[in-house]
Amino acid sequence: MNFDWLVATSVSAEEIGLPNDVGTIGDGLSNVILLLMGLIGGLALIALIYGGVQFTLSAGDPGQTKQAKNTILYAVVGIVLAASAYMLVWFITHNIGDGFDFFSG
Repeated sequence: MNFDWLVATSVSAEEIGLPNDVGTIGDGLSNVILLLMGLIGGLALIALIYGGVQFTLSAGDPGQTKQAKNTILYAVVGIVLAASAYMLVWFITHNIGDGFDFFSG
């Protein structure tokens, strides 16, 4: 058997479109926050799809329907909380802090 596909390969930041230099702490923090927001968005999308599939497959069973609705609700609440946290950090850094820009990453 050939297990070459199991060997890990290295990937540079440039190959996947990430910045490879960080000028300041603010730039680094900006990159981390953008990465986390992307992960949160992806997980929320997966949770929404999962809730939709649960709802579709519930076949009218009240218990499964309620669980599916809760999954969708919690995914939406998670998105709102993540977006609110992002906006709060942006507001604080631009009005109180040094004003580094999260959108420059």
